[in-house]
Amino acid sequence: MSKYVKSDSIRKPVFIDQQQEVFEEIKLGVKDTDFLLKIIMRSSFEGTELELAYNVVSKLTKMHRRNLED
Repeated sequence: MSKYVKSDSIRKPVFIDQQQEVFEEIKLGVKDTDFLLKIIMRSSFEGTELELAYNVVSKLTKMHRRNLED
């Protein structure tokens, strides 16, 4: 299990795992978000998963638009 901490020396969010190794925040690029959106759009979801799927697609769409603007 990992913990989310804010590092003062790096000034970026980092993750620390149980072995106390520090990893920088992972970011998704345009190709990543495009791939995920395409996979999700081809998928089918049950009624109980629709709201969660909608929320995830909304967040990914915002990330994808932001990445396209950069």
